[in-house]
Amino acid sequence: MSYEGYGSQPPWQQGPSAYPPQSYPPVPPKKRPGLIIGVIAAVILLISVGIATAFIATGNNDNGGSESKKSSQPVDLTALMARIRATDPCALHNLDFLKRFGPDHLFRLVNGFNSCHVTAGKKGDPNRDIFFFTITLGEYYDDNSKEKDKLENVGVHQVYQQRFKNPPVDTCYYNLPYEKTDFAVTLKALRSPPRGTADRNWPERCQIAKEYLGSIADNVLALPPREKAPEGRTLIGKDPCAQRNELAALLPDWTPGSPKYLRPYNCELPFTKQSEPYTLTMKISWDLNVEPSTKAFSGQTAKRIHIGDLGGVQLVVSGLDNSDGGSCSNSMTLQPSDQDVTDGAHLIHVGLATKTTTRDSQTSVPAASCDQVDKATEIVLRGIGS
Repeated sequence: MSYEGYGSQPPWQQGPSAYPPQSYPPVPPKKRPGLIIGVIAAVILLISVGIATAFIATGNNDNGGSESKKSSQPVDLTALMARIRATDPCALHNLDFLKRFGPDHLFRLVNGFNSCHVTAGKKGDPNRDIFFFTITLGEYYDDNSKEKDKLENVGVHQVYQQRFKNPPVDTCYYNLPYEKTDFAVTLKALRSPPRGTADRNWPERCQIAKEYLGSIADNVLALPPREKAPEGRTLIGKDPCAQRNELAALLPDWTPGSPKYLRPYNCELPFTKQSEPYTLTMKISWDLNVEPSTKAFSGQTAKRIHIGDLGGVQLVVSGLDNSDGGSCSNSMTLQPSDQDVTDGAHLIHVGLATKTTTRDSQTSVPAASCDQVDKATEIVLRGIGS
């Protein structure tokens, strides 16, 4: 990757917006019969504009993996996710190691507050390469993914080098699993040549990534709490399902299940009702992204909304068939992006989806209630505080 697309100046002279957020290979979309782009594909596309983050499929990962065939032994994931939220991922980087790539370092939270990338290089020197190292805490990483990747040892830890059908020549990924879970610490190492210089191979990329992961492994697994609590109205460190009891009270005739954490800042609350052939799933997540827009695709409608003192966008996705009632979600902007970091808006996603529990194709599932989503959003916003 070169500086192409970063503007007329090298990243060191542009500020935080010059540094790309962590990116992974896209998740393959599912197709709706008779359409080139299905609703699910459209939702995935809308992730890029910050609307549908809460609806990422649980089993997807960088290698297109699916649900685990042989899940790891369960542990208290609620406690693990709480420890991750209490940790500052930027404080886990190893500055002594990074000095070999240049004296200047720029840190930035990305991908929903549980990731931090640091850029290392020489400020103001347009002729030098720059290096990106990104730590992500609590990425979904199941046994299927491990089977596809290369098992290695770093000290006393087992780590997995991610394998790709067409591996990038300038980037390397490693995963360090949390024991007895389907989650891991992910490290991405990337070398970027100066603007206007052709992409070039970084042969030692995985050797360096592995060495760097080894230098931080004990710390990222220990998850030390941040030294200072975030101040003001913030999403950092806060549990998206903290108001689960109040949210459950919105559906008094339904039985709530245990919270399911897809990521540290992304959880689902399942609801069942014995007399109904479908389930309800409430989805709450925090995100760092571009501000939501009203752009919609086939089978969708989007509109501007205001709840409390925040503006946002409501997205309604119609079901694929009678057995799928679709979803309704609100994406609220707690803190807008600025000119330097256009994908740095602090976003709150609250949604509701309905899905059949029977194989009877004649059974019709009702659409998700946007009125319930609005009420749930009010509860979530009160929980965040002023």
